[in-house]
Amino acid sequence: MAPHSILLFVVASTVTYFSLAASLVRILAIWWATKRLLRRLYWHPSRNAYENFRAAGILPGVGSESETRRAVGFDLWDTHSSWANIEFRRETSRRLLAAWEPGPGGQAQFDGLKTDVEAAQRWLRNAETNDAGEKPELAIEQRFHAQSVLSQIVRRVSLLAASIWQPDGTPLPRIRQDVLRKEAELMVANRVLDLIHHVFPQLMNLATTATVGLILMLLAISSYDFPNERFLLWYSWGSVFSAVIVLLYVFGAINRDRILSLLTGTTPGSLNFNAGFLLQVLIYGAVPILALLGVQFPGRMGQLFAWVSRIGASHPS
Repeated sequence: MAPHSILLFVVASTVTYFSLAASLVRILAIWWATKRLLRRLYWHPSRNAYENFRAAGILPGVGSESETRRAVGFDLWDTHSSWANIEFRRETSRRLLAAWEPGPGGQAQFDGLKTDVEAAQRWLRNAETNDAGEKPELAIEQRFHAQSVLSQIVRRVSLLAASIWQPDGTPLPRIRQDVLRKEAELMVANRVLDLIHHVFPQLMNLATTATVGLILMLLAISSYDFPNERFLLWYSWGSVFSAVIVLLYVFGAINRDRILSLLTGTTPGSLNFNAGFLLQVLIYGAVPILALLGVQFPGRMGQLFAWVSRIGASHPS
C-alpha cells in the first residue's frame, strides 16, 4: 500500500477504535448507574411489588399476552411498551382518587393529585389523537409532557405511602392503607420497568455497534498487507476479547440482578440460562470469537464449517 493510504488507515482506525472504546465505557457507566439505583430500590420496603406486579399481569394486554407475562415475565429489552406503561400509571392514579375520601387534613393532597391526573389525561388524549392523525412529532411531544406529569404523580403517591413503608407518625390521607400501599407499590414497579425499557435498548444498540465495528476492523486489518501486521492483529485480538469480556459481564450482571429477576420471573441472584441470555452470549460472545479464529486460522475454520454443514445435511429436519 502507498504511504498516504497507510497513514489514512492509521488515522481512521485510531478514530474508530477510540469511538468503539468510548461505546464500551458508556455501556459500563450506564449499567453501573442503573445497578446502583436497582440496589437501593431492592432494600426499600416496597421490593415485593416487582414480583406482584409481574404476577398480577395487569398491564394493558390482549388475549394470551397477560398470561404469558405471568408465566414468563416482562421483556426488559422491549421498545414498544411506553404507551402501556403510561396508561397503567394513569389508571392507577384514577383508582386511588376513586378510593380516596377527601377530608379537612388531606384536601390539598387530593386536589393536587386530581389536577395532575386530569392534566395527564389531556396530554394523553391529545397524543393519541395526533398519533392516529399521522402527526407523530406532536404525539411524541405530548407524550413527553404526559410522562412528566405522571412522574410527578408517582412522586406524590410515593410520598403519601412513605408513612406506610416507614412509619414516622405522619398523618395519612383518608384512604385504606392496604389500597394506598398496593397502588403505590405497583406504580413504583411500573415506573422502574418504564425506566428499564428506555435504558436497556440503548445498551443493546451500543453493544451491537461495538461488536460489529470490531469485527469489521478485524476483517479490514486481515484483508491488506500492512507493515507491522502482526502487531495490528494482536491489537485487534485484544480489542475483541476486551469487548467480549465487558459485554458478557454486563449481560450476566443484568441476568443476575434481583429486581430485574423479579420482573422477568427468574431466580434472583443467579445466572438463568434462558433463551434471551443464551442468544446474547451467542451474538456478543461466540460470534466475535469465531470471527477471530476465522481470520487467524481460515483453513481450519473452513474445514470445521464444512464438517458442520455435512452433519446438518446428513440429518435433515
